[in-house]
Amino acid sequence: DVFLTMQAQEGRISQDVRTYDLCTLLQEAEQRAQALASARNVELVYKTHCKKAPIKADRHLLLIALRHVIENAVQYTLTPGIVNIALIKGSKFARVVVQDRGVGIKDEDVSDVFLPFSRGAKAEKYDPDGIGIGLALTRLVLKEIGATITFRPKPQGAGTEFELRFPLAET
Repeated sequence: DVFLTMQAQEGRISQDVRTYDLCTLLQEAEQRAQALASARNVELVYKTHCKKAPIKADRHLLLIALRHVIENAVQYTLTPGIVNIALIKGSKFARVVVQDRGVGIKDEDVSDVFLPFSRGAKAEKYDPDGIGIGLALTRLVLKEIGATITFRPKPQGAGTEFELRFPLAET
């Protein structure tokens, strides 16, 4: 991920952009995160509010990005806990919302969330092996396909909500 992030900062990294169903890709990312969730005693609750959501993306890179967001939510959720994952399709955009009930993001860490190698004050306790690259890489991958990522921190100890917004592909 470190080298991928460095490449993304220097230019495009997407190799194979095609039209994919976001519903299918999100479900695959959720299933891949299931082992971590089980090990941490965190339940993943996945709800989709559509049957198909076509987007243009590099499948491999998008799965990495989706997993980073979901696995971060799992890592920082107080256990036993729940992480909600929802997919909502509008007329021009699809939104993926990942909400945890974890430690939250301190006010002084908010501006650094998407910076490479940036980790919050409590990160070491909840994810001792992390290096602060996942959300930075996620933002770069999403930017390449015209998607965005934002977050809403909740009061300390009430978790965080990340929203990924994807333009729908013409079908």
